[in-house]
Amino acid sequence: MTDFLDERRNALEETFFAKKDRELIERLKAAKEESATKAELAELSGISDDEVLNSLVSQGISASTMAALALVPLVEMAWADQVVQDRERQAIQEAATKSGIVAGSAAAQLLEHWLNERPKAELLETWKLYVKELVGSLPAGSAAALKSEVLGRAEEVAKAAGGILGVGRFSSEEHEKFEELDTAFNSD
Repeated sequence: MTDFLDERRNALEETFFAKKDRELIERLKAAKEESATKAELAELSGISDDEVLNSLVSQGISASTMAALALVPLVEMAWADQVVQDRERQAIQEAATKSGIVAGSAAAQLLEHWLNERPKAELLETWKLYVKELVGSLPAGSAAALKSEVLGRAEEVAKAAGGILGVGRFSSEEHEKFEELDTAFNSD
């Protein structure tokens, strides 16, 4: 009888610990995936604030989502005055490279297409709706940091064109576009 009880106790312990091992392995795997996602987001966005990155990961933001989130405003800013100037194109391509977009990749090809052919208005509308929802779900500090990063890069594109003969900041069209992008970050 004691042997039978010992066998059952051992089986119970083995089952319990096997389940615990699986749970621990799953937690380690999830933590590793989260860490990798944070690293990708940091590389793509230029954001180094851990709190902001944690907020983005908790919202399910992937690297491809972040690329779109970061690149749409740049492309829109370049097209604000109806033509993408060479300096704007170069600024956007440099920003894309800094964000980890590799030449020849699907993201790079899409970006090139957007620089050659203006995206449909629905892209910007979808981006604005997404940003409004995202900002509403992030802590205030994280939302502010994200806004600063995204709009800072859009401003760099506008400055790249340099106004008249490379002197000045924004054209009136670029200023209007910047205001439109900025408004998307207001969660009210």
